Amino acid sequence: MKSEDIVLRSLLKISVNMKIPESKLFDITDEYKLSNLQYSKICEILTLQGYDIVPDEEIKIVETDNTKINPETDENKISNPFEVVIAEFNKLELHDKYKCLVKLAVNIAEEDEKAQKQISNNFMQNIINMNLQYTYVAVLFKSFFESCNAFGKARLSDLIDYFDKFYNDRLRHELISEKIDSVLGKPGFTKSDIRRIILFNPLKRSFASKYLVYDKSEDIVYINTFLWDFLSNDDKAEVLKICDKKLEQYYQKLSK
Repeated sequence: MKSEDIVLRSLLKISVNMKIPESKLFDITDEYKLSNLQYSKICEILTLQGYDIVPDEEIKIVETDNTKINPETDENKISNPFEVVIAEFNKLELHDKYKCLVKLAVNIAEEDEKAQKQISNNFMQNIINMNLQYTYVAVLFKSFFESCNAFGKARLSDLIDYFDKFYNDRLRHELISEKIDSVLGKPGFTKSDIRRIILFNPLKRSFASKYLVYDKSEDIVYINTFLWDFLSNDDKAEVLKICDKKLEQYYQKLSK
């Protein structure tokens, strides 16, 4: 049985007068580690079936030891919840269908905003706490935010050019560019070297992989849509400022 089905059945079991306490919704969805998309689907199903998710104080929460459902028992097997929703939805009058869809749209918009805010907060915290083992992650974010278009997409070739200029400028000014064990720590590296570093280091082996994705078919790097839509111009400027500060601190340590 899918985790969504288990959670849905658990919530229906603890409902009181077609109402479900929000604390139980949060506890059970967290217990089964549902994604934001799965969470939204659960809320959609409950709404279309006429259930309300309300603050705990609005209802008397029925405590039970049976909120956990054993997915192995036959009696707990249920049909696809979406088929149930569609069947129930089709029974409604047109104006009631409209009300359900409007309410669903509002719920989805609210959940999207919550998800955007959460991922934005996580991203900024990751940037602030960034601990550079090499300069690659900071330079990647600098190159991305200075090269991406209005849709949060950047050509990999533009990022490579940025890396090439960044490290070669330091070398030309007789500054340390990277640790000596890095191919970017001495002259002679190629754009193929840079491409390999970008794709297999910061994009695969750092926290950047949670936010930036490489699209091989278009040879572009794009940022998580939820994150991009929520970041303000001030946020982006702050990211660049933090990256510059982290790089300055990194090179200071490397020079000692």
